Amino acid sequence: VCSSDLGREYFYKGDHENATRHLIATTLMQKWPPERAAAYRMLYKMNGNLSNLYRALQTDPCRRETLVALAKHYHDHGDWAACKQFAETAISQDTKPLDYLCEPEAWGWLAWDLAAISCWNLGLKDLSCVYGGVAIELAPDDQRLRDNMVFYESR
Repeated sequence: VCSSDLGREYFYKGDHENATRHLIATTLMQKWPPERAAAYRMLYKMNGNLSNLYRALQTDPCRRETLVALAKHYHDHGDWAACKQFAETAISQDTKPLDYLCEPEAWGWLAWDLAAISCWNLGLKDLSCVYGGVAIELAPDDQRLRDNMVFYESR
């Protein structure tokens, strides 16, 4: 079993010590950029080290998964300009790869929601409504998204 497969298995089982060991090996030995970028994203999920997301971005700059992870990181830290930048860049990557490393979260409503929230916090009300509307189209049953839209439109 190659290090990347084993690293992912350990990651999903919650064995972060072994996952880290195998994922680091993947970043050093794997030639395919999407696989290396995925390893860096998993390392970030385990240790929160932002440099891992930037390594993933450098390794595979057009990967929507990394861009959404960066937008989410900056959302969680209240850096609205950076959140907006990465969310919008993620949205602009509209050709979904046909590989096993695609993360559903990156290809659904999340980038649009992060863009809407960041725009609202930057005082861009109209743009927050546009992005929020698309998020709702992609997840029409999500009450939080609908509540956010009511908030955006009422201000």
